[in-house]
Amino acid sequence: MVYNVDLLYHLSDQLAAGLTYDASVLFGVKSSNEGISDIGMYGLALYGVKGYYKFLDSKVSPFATLSLGLSQLSTPDVTYGDNRTVKGITKSSIGIKPEIGVQFGKFVIAASYFVPMKYKFTNVSQSAGVLEISAGVRIPITFGN
Repeated sequence: MVYNVDLLYHLSDQLAAGLTYDASVLFGVKSSNEGISDIGMYGLALYGVKGYYKFLDSKVSPFATLSLGLSQLSTPDVTYGDNRTVKGITKSSIGIKPEIGVQFGKFVIAASYFVPMKYKFTNVSQSAGVLEISAGVRIPITFGN
C-alpha cells in the first residue's frame, strides 16, 4: 500500500518544484523447508523535495521527477501473549526516488523506484526499497489569478 502527496509550484507549464511525502507499508515473509519462519511488516516513508519536468507542452506528454529527502524505515509496536509489547523502531537515512511516466491530460501512468538505503538497527543493517507502478488523476489546485 502506497500514499503520495506532492505540493508543487509550477515555474512554467513544463517545470515544477516543491515538497513531497511518500509512505509505503511493506510486508515480508521468510520461509524455509519447514515452512514460514518469520513474517515482518515495515513502514517506509520519504519526506523531501521534488523536481518535476514535463518533456512536451501538450495534453499527452512524458515526464520525469526526482525526489530527495529524509527516508525512514520503521517497524510497528507488536503486542503478544499476556499483553507483552515489543516497541517499534524507526531509523532514518537519505532517500532518493526517481519517477518516469506519461500524462494524458489529467490522467497519469507512472513508474517510480524508492532506491534502497541502509538503515542500522542495533548491530544489523537492513535496506528497503519500493518499485511503484501507478495510474491515477493529477488534480491541479490554483491559488490567486
